[in-house]
Amino acid sequence: TEERRIEAVYRVMRDCQEASTFDAIVEMAANILCWDAPMGENSIGDQERLELITNIVLPPEDIDRMTGRAVIVTQHLTQCIINRRNLEFLASKEVKAIETFFKYLDLPDINIVVHTLDL
Repeated sequence: TEERRIEAVYRVMRDCQEASTFDAIVEMAANILCWDAPMGENSIGDQERLELITNIVLPPEDIDRMTGRAVIVTQHLTQCIINRRNLEFLASKEVKAIETFFKYLDLPDINIVVHTLDL
């Protein structure tokens, strides 16, 4: 079913080890978040939008994986927040983006800090 496929996407976001795999799945999610439905078609629902953003932002426990993912997250979210609805969800407390971004700012890589501050 469609629900199982969506859950599989979230599972890959949470569990993948390689930054390149994470980048590919987040790029797909970002494209969905930025997609404008043609006239007469429905866009994704608010719940799906919230879950996509939450799963993109969710930091892994492992510091090395977080370091590998941080620039990917900030680059894709920078594109996504052009859509006001995405920005509203990103700013919501339940996404915990602020907490994640502060974790990024504590990482030793200056590129991560710069990308996080740009976002």
